[in-house]
Amino acid sequence: MVAEYQDRTVTRAVDAPKPPEPAKVRDILEYRVGLDETLPPTPLRDLLSASGANVFVLSVDAELQDTVQRAGGDQYPVYPVADWHELRAAIEGGRCGIAVLDAALLGPALARRIAELERFEDRLVTLVAADRTDAQNLIGFLSDRKIHRLLIKPPALGITRLLLESAVSRCIQLRERIESPPAPLVVESRPRVAATPGSGMPRLPAWLLATALAALTIGAVLVASFTPYWPGGRTGEPAVAPAPAAEQSAPPADRFADLLARAERAFMEGRLAEPSGDNALDYYLTVLAVDPAHAVARERLTMVLDALFAQAEAGLLDGSLDSVGAALAAVRRADPQSSRLAFLNAQLERARATEKASATARAAEQRPAAPPPAVPAAAESAAGRPGELDSLLTIAAARMQRGQLVEPAGDSARDYIARAAQVSPSDAGVVRARADLSAALVAAAGVVVKAGNVDASAALLDEARKLGAKSDSLALVENEVAVARSAQGDQRRAAMLATARQRLASGALIAPAGASALDQLLALEAEAADSAEAGSLWAELTQALTSSATAALGRGDPDGAEPWIAALARSGRDPAAADALRRQLDTMRLRRQYLTDWAPAGELNLLKPATPVYPRAEQLSGLEGWVELEFVVDVNGKPREIRTVDSQPAGHFERAALAAVAQYQYEPFARGGEVFERLVRLRIRFTLQ
Repeated sequence: MVAEYQDRTVTRAVDAPKPPEPAKVRDILEYRVGLDETLPPTPLRDLLSASGANVFVLSVDAELQDTVQRAGGDQYPVYPVADWHELRAAIEGGRCGIAVLDAALLGPALARRIAELERFEDRLVTLVAADRTDAQNLIGFLSDRKIHRLLIKPPALGITRLLLESAVSRCIQLRERIESPPAPLVVESRPRVAATPGSGMPRLPAWLLATALAALTIGAVLVASFTPYWPGGRTGEPAVAPAPAAEQSAPPADRFADLLARAERAFMEGRLAEPSGDNALDYYLTVLAVDPAHAVARERLTMVLDALFAQAEAGLLDGSLDSVGAALAAVRRADPQSSRLAFLNAQLERARATEKASATARAAEQRPAAPPPAVPAAAESAAGRPGELDSLLTIAAARMQRGQLVEPAGDSARDYIARAAQVSPSDAGVVRARADLSAALVAAAGVVVKAGNVDASAALLDEARKLGAKSDSLALVENEVAVARSAQGDQRRAAMLATARQRLASGALIAPAGASALDQLLALEAEAADSAEAGSLWAELTQALTSSATAALGRGDPDGAEPWIAALARSGRDPAAADALRRQLDTMRLRRQYLTDWAPAGELNLLKPATPVYPRAEQLSGLEGWVELEFVVDVNGKPREIRTVDSQPAGHFERAALAAVAQYQYEPFARGGEVFERLVRLRIRFTLQ
């Protein structure tokens, strides 16, 4: 017996014919001739029920039961149950192929019930419905393949429909496996880099059900192709044996598996385009930015866009125009030329215009007619009579004597003089009244500015200028206003300097927001204050910000360094130092990320492999198995901190795998000109040859 290393695999040659390729639903759909002739006359619902693909919903939540019924009741048999034993009996009797478990109903017993259902995993598809807060604690069931999907409550109709389609497709696949004879194991005798994926399931009578389902909805094919995150199936993993049949049926490994798993999780939780950076749309666009031809990401992106379009259409129906705009904006990022986008955008603009017109009409109906400006009885009696002009001027003079120069609106000297000017703009009395009002405004401005109300004084001077005032008195008061404004500015800047100095002394460099030393100096700078004292305070603040950021980076605290670096950049005083610190921060975060989030070892270039030694006792007893290891590739490309993550069977091949990996030599992992340590995982298989 010789253990032959392939980076990865030691195998035994077995001559066996390949099973025939199965009929794929997508291929059948593309065959356009006579599709109706391929469908059985029996309704799809009856076919699914006969094959056991019934949906049982274990819940007392009326909203959940109603949503599942509306999402799939017209195509799939859906039965609500409220008792665990009733569901268990249906599963054991072969009547339940899809179980929807309400986490709120089962409570702490959920994990135990899921464990009980594992014995039926060859013919049962399990979904779990949970609130968003509880869903985070259930992700482990999804990644361990103990459940098929998570449904977030309250459930959205479109997402629920997609999940049911995926579950039914999976249920039909399981039925095909039960009916199919086991495929012979085909193992290659020549070295290979990674295990060859399985050639698929043989065609069996149950494919007819899958064909019928796909003919009604292509969404089932798309959703069913989602593969949850699974560490053992990543590209480039070394092996010492061909994958078992179950593993060979898995889809090809993908270097973007982690991103795709996050995207699937976001999609299932309804995070289509929000929050920024943690949604299905962003994840799929990230994959396609690196690999525009990535088939899986492109398929999933189509699903996300369809869901966003559905949101937009629903929003148009119920009048939620803001949500429509947000959904279409997200679609525009991925497919700006979409004709469907253009159509819905036109519908949105039309709806907004209608809403605005309706709001304007309602406001006009509800708003009482504005009363005309109050006109004293004397003015009303004068209007329309030959002495109207004289009356207006008389009232204007009376208002000036009272000091009602520009207030109140409609009954001030300015208003009556303006009305008199409309009657006869060149009349000598009107000209004289304008001059009198102008002089009164200047005099009033002088009084107000001495009282310290600079803004009110400036407003009075503006009114005087509109009346044509150009007197020496005007120039004098204007100078007084300018001096007062300058004095106020000096006082305000002195207060800012004092506050900034106090904030620096107390350590309030960047907090509280709006009142920190940085905020005070920025406000001071906005007034173009370039004093020597301000310059010294800026130098002190810049040094303090740089020191604080450097200290946080030195103790390995990138989150603590972030606000100091952002404040330094905001100050604009030392952009070179801010950029250098930002680069250090980004590098530190990358180092932490690369040592926290593991990658398949196959993503690194293995320069020097080592052949694992097949243990003698296991060789003599004919025992085979595998070991999954996790280790850090240091900056020199050497593995360190090697540990066993999992093994089958346990306690036999671990020592040999650890010894082999300790001799590996990788090309150091580099990004952006920096060399990083990288946490990786590797699976080594042991097979007799």
